[in-house]
Parts: sequence; structure tokens; C-alpha cells
Amino acid sequence: MKLTVRTVPLLLFLLIPICILSAGGQQEFLHQEDHHSEDLPVVFQVVPETASRLAVAATTSMVGDIAARVGGDRIDLTVLMAPGQDPHSYEPTPKQLAAVETAHLVLVNGFGLEEGLLGTVGNIAGGVIVPVSAGIEESHDSSHQEETSHEEHHHAGHHHEGTDPHTWMNPRNVILWAENIEQVLSAADPAGAEYYRANRDRLIAELEEADRYIEALAASVPREKRKLITDHNVFGYFAGRYGFDVMGAVIPGFSTSAEPSPREMAALVELIRAEDVGLIVISSTAGRGTRKMAEALKKETGRDVRIVEVMTGTLAPAGERGDSYTEFIRMIAEAIASGLTGQGTE
Repeated sequence: MKLTVRTVPLLLFLLIPICILSAGGQQEFLHQEDHHSEDLPVVFQVVPETASRLAVAATTSMVGDIAARVGGDRIDLTVLMAPGQDPHSYEPTPKQLAAVETAHLVLVNGFGLEEGLLGTVGNIAGGVIVPVSAGIEESHDSSHQEETSHEEHHHAGHHHEGTDPHTWMNPRNVILWAENIEQVLSAADPAGAEYYRANRDRLIAELEEADRYIEALAASVPREKRKLITDHNVFGYFAGRYGFDVMGAVIPGFSTSAEPSPREMAALVELIRAEDVGLIVISSTAGRGTRKMAEALKKETGRDVRIVEVMTGTLAPAGERGDSYTEFIRMIAEAIASGLTGQGTE
């Protein structure tokens, strides 16, 4: 028997249900009223009738990597977003929509990341939608611009309020992803519970090692130099974990679809000069316009400001360094540390 939930509301990305299959097969839902608290993943049981493995769809390459590591060969995994795809602007193909419709589980980041999927996945998902970020303490806009003494600064990065969806930028959060994924896979496939737990434990050991590695890199950067400008507000969880200061963002908000005003760009120039910010970090998926704005910002400051490019919303293609989450997050830390200590390339 496959448990299907075809009436999943769009608010599943924010209101997290506990779905329990009772002995009689009746579904029971308990919704949390506080949409700011993604406390629990979906708990359910699925017994495929014809499939020998669970069919799982994952939205992003990061979610897919963690699902693959925990699920191993007991799941058939479809990752919707290809490497290099910006999750903020992603639109699924008909083939990918079919995979969502037939999946027993649909793993999403949550916190509103999958903007292009909000109206689609909830309407067609034939299984249960699981926000893997459930239980993570949310972060809001981490930019320091409105804390400065310069009146104009409060505009950049602060009029697009909301929760930061980039939870994977802290490997401690991804440990919780692994735990959440193990929990739902074990509930859906009780016979594989021990297998999933063993995979989870091996993965968590790697994530903890990556966390220690990044802590050491951060410690190698003098505290007064740990100031960043980013292309959009993507580094809040990273900065909070490792003691960096995100001073502002070229694009004001958590999504790459926003645009800065001339007033906001002028405020960033003033901020870089006043705070002696030495690094602008842009995403490898940033568009031409964002790259031009970063270059213009650097030129306008008249300072020795470095620009480094890193992957932020996607893993690298298979076979390249950064094609796994642990390598992805290590590469980000290395690029930032070398850029701040004057060893990065422009």
C-alpha cells in the first residue's frame, strides 16, 4: 500500500504536519500553528506494493547528496535540480514533475527556498513532502548594515525580510538533515532502519570532521578581517557558526531574483570604505548583471577589495571537486579564508 497525500497544502513548506498511518490505514494530521518553527519532519509509513525500493525525489543537489548517502541502495533517488541550477529560479520539467508525482517521499529544503516549486509540488506530489530543514533554528537577515552609524545603510539587504533558507551553509545543520532523512526513511521502510542508521552515523562523522576543519580555517583569519560582502544574503548560517561578519549584500534579500537600487549600491560603497571590508563573495550561479554590479562596487570603492567566486546553491557536476556536500562546504571555507588573508584570486 502506498500512502498518498494529494491534498498537501502549499503551507507544508512552513506548517509541518505529523502524518501517522494508524492501524486502520486512516491518516491523521496535526499542524503546528507557528509557521516560523519547523520542528518536526513528517512521520509516516509507506509499504510499496510493486517497488522493491523507496522512490525518493529531492529538490536540490545538496539535499540529494545527503539523501543518497543515507538511503544508499535501498532508495531510487531522483534529484530535480541539476548541478549549476539556481534553486531560487528553478522550474521543473515535465519528466521531473512525473518523478515528484510517483515518489513515495519528496525531500525539500524548506524555509521557502524552492520558490519555483511552491505552487507545483504541493499540487501534484503523490507521496509525502518532507522539509529536511525541520528543527533547524532559523536565521533572519544577518547583514550588519543597519547597525552602522551611516543612515543610508539600512536600505541594502533589509527591506526583503524573511527567514534565511540557506540552512546547508552550516554543516551542523546538515547533520540534522541526515538525522531527519534517516528518521523518515526508517519510518517508511522499517526493514531498512538499521541500514539507514549506519549510513547516517558514517555521514555525521564526516560532517563533524568538515566542521572542525572549517573552524580551524576560520581561526587562521584575524578576527578584524572576517568581514564579507556577498552577492545575496546566503552566508548567515556560515557566518554565525564560524565568526564572520556579513556586512552587506549586492542583492538585497535571500533570493537572487531581487535587485538593488542605486541608493543601496551607494550605501554599500560607503560601508566598504567605512568598515574596511576586503572581500566580495559571489555565487557561481550569479547572473551577468550581479557580476557586473560586484565589479562596479569594487571599482567605486577605490580600495583593494577582492572578489572570489564560490558555489553556494549547488554542488559541482559528478567527478569534479565539490560534487559532494562535505567537499562543497570545505571549498567555500577555503575560498573565503584565502580571500580574506590576501591569497585569493580575482
